[in-house]
Amino acid sequence: MVTRFWPFLCALILIIWLALPTPGWGGEREHFQIITGFSYLEGDFGTGTSSKTVFMPFTFRYLGERFDLGLTIPFVYQDSSAAISVIDGRPIRIRDDPLSNIINLLAPGVGDLALKGRLYLFDDPGTDSFLPAITPTARVKFPTADASEGLGTGEYDFGLGLEFEKQVENFFLFADFGYTFIGDPPGTNLRDQISVGSGIGYQILQSLSASVAYAWSRSLVRGTDDPMDIITNVSWRITRTFTWTPFASFGLTDGSPDFGVGFTISKRFGRF
Repeated sequence: MVTRFWPFLCALILIIWLALPTPGWGGEREHFQIITGFSYLEGDFGTGTSSKTVFMPFTFRYLGERFDLGLTIPFVYQDSSAAISVIDGRPIRIRDDPLSNIINLLAPGVGDLALKGRLYLFDDPGTDSFLPAITPTARVKFPTADASEGLGTGEYDFGLGLEFEKQVENFFLFADFGYTFIGDPPGTNLRDQISVGSGIGYQILQSLSASVAYAWSRSLVRGTDDPMDIITNVSWRITRTFTWTPFASFGLTDGSPDFGVGFTISKRFGRF
């Protein structure tokens, strides 16, 4: 049993390493970033069976001048009905048959590997303009998770999106729009996912900010509730390169987990 939970030990070692100072390589800015974290989400998704999900992503990101590219390998622990699967780090209902609501899955394992890129197309021109920063995104999910255990769908997904951000004095506004082509596991006919999010944040100190956001996405199974969430977080830049961000989420419909809590930590390094 201990060997099945080796990622927790790896996460602890990585967190300790991230908290330690690392020497620079010279130059003016860091070009690499490592991000990890932990989230716990719980809800019944209208199935009558409580689902509990632990998600621990490990992301390695290259930071270019006008783009970034990140590869994420997650560890997932899922205690849920067979109607629930994990997509992009979140438990989502993918079946609507009574039998799948009764069968329970209990499994830890590696989740779906994901590759995501962002292009910093337009910067925020400043307070003299109403135009925001605009960042197109693209994402590919590879089916590396065990679909039979509810850790993934076992199919490829492809997503495109746009992110917007605008700074106004100490406040910052942000929004995102996305469309994901969802692969259909055997015996299912999932709808593609449309997602919209928006929020507002406040820069409390130079190293401390807080935000609240609303997120909606179309349900994958026709006739079930669309996921809708309120998400809050606090971001604390402990050092110039090390940031800790605790967060909490609250589901507004049966399409979302009832609640979620967690944190992410990130560290930039490699100056050249």
